[in-house]
Amino acid sequence: MIDELRAYQAGTDSDVFKRLVADVDKNYVKMTRRSIIYNAIRAAGADGELHKKEVEAIYDLAKHLDVTAEQVRQVQDLYEEEQKMREKRIAILFPQGFDALLNAFDERN
Repeated sequence: MIDELRAYQAGTDSDVFKRLVADVDKNYVKMTRRSIIYNAIRAAGADGELHKKEVEAIYDLAKHLDVTAEQVRQVQDLYEEEQKMREKRIAILFPQGFDALLNAFDERN
């Protein structure tokens, strides 16, 4: 399913999309809708940037899961706060930069 999700094109009615929303009325989905959106945002931002098409796809998914646009914005705000905290943590823990640490680690041999 991971490979199918990677290949998913926003706006298409693919089998993987149908499977994602097939159980939308079941309690376990109702209880995890916002979490699904959160993880979609995290996956979309894994390359360091939330692209416009990725955000559009997330809002499309949210509609199918009965998650409001306001709720998506709240989840996206949470994600962005976490990213800022991550950057702050790296700056404090690795004042020379995380890249410098990785280079030093590579040079250890």
